[in-house]
Amino acid sequence: MPMTTFVLPQRRLNCRECTHLILFSSWHLFITDDREICATAGAACWEEDGSGGPWRYGADAIASLSATNFSSFAVLDQFIDILLNRRAFASVERITIAGHSAGGQFVQRWSLLTRMWDDRFHGVVANPSSYAFLTPLRSIHGKWQLPSTRCNQYNQWEWGVAVGGNYTVPYVDGVLHRLDLSTLIHRFGKRSMYYMVGSQDVCTVPGNSKGWCSSHGLESTCMDRMQGRNRWERNSRYMDSLRLVGVGETHNRIVVPGVGHDHSLMFNSKQGIAAIYGSHVVAGAM
Repeated sequence: MPMTTFVLPQRRLNCRECTHLILFSSWHLFITDDREICATAGAACWEEDGSGGPWRYGADAIASLSATNFSSFAVLDQFIDILLNRRAFASVERITIAGHSAGGQFVQRWSLLTRMWDDRFHGVVANPSSYAFLTPLRSIHGKWQLPSTRCNQYNQWEWGVAVGGNYTVPYVDGVLHRLDLSTLIHRFGKRSMYYMVGSQDVCTVPGNSKGWCSSHGLESTCMDRMQGRNRWERNSRYMDSLRLVGVGETHNRIVVPGVGHDHSLMFNSKQGIAAIYGSHVVAGAM
């Protein structure tokens, strides 16, 4: 399954100060995508778990295939480490990491945990099915409170930052044991993040439904549903949860009107182009 880290718009850009653009796009392979490649020494492949793949929350690749067992987050860290080499890329002014749907989940969680960040970085998270919340509180009947529920994993990784749960994710465990929650929130609060949501991404039906309610795999475990009924509602509640923990002005919600769960329409909208390339870039004529 591909995860877009940068995107080229399908229209010309009018830039007051156009410079060179470098595009990277990582491809997180499932075993079922290509078993021959996955068996190659040095290749990294992940299991297909039926909900977008464990790469989206930082899981390790399957070591038994090629003796490669590093985290999907570590893969992006290596990309970024190359870009931060000022001898090779002395004039880099802006680095945008963008992802849609499962890719959006990846970008939100990686941006929270990675140490590879400076003031040139911007995270763009579009239409994910879920987020890693920074508080155990959830919105229940319009009030933020601790839920009384049998859904015991609702605040464990990947839906929250509590340790434990059914997933073994060494990259994540290392960060969460090294940094306490207040330190993690303070660091994340200083990072530039844009959370895009399509105004029509309101389908509540899981799976690949058709017609207006095309969800493209809306995740629907009890942990997901604790965040809201659909991606629009989950985005709104996540933004409210950030304010609860004191994360403010560097984290922005962007609504793309008239768009549902469609990565092309999201990223090629004027809102998407501005988030990815910066406010000095505007959409030009075709």
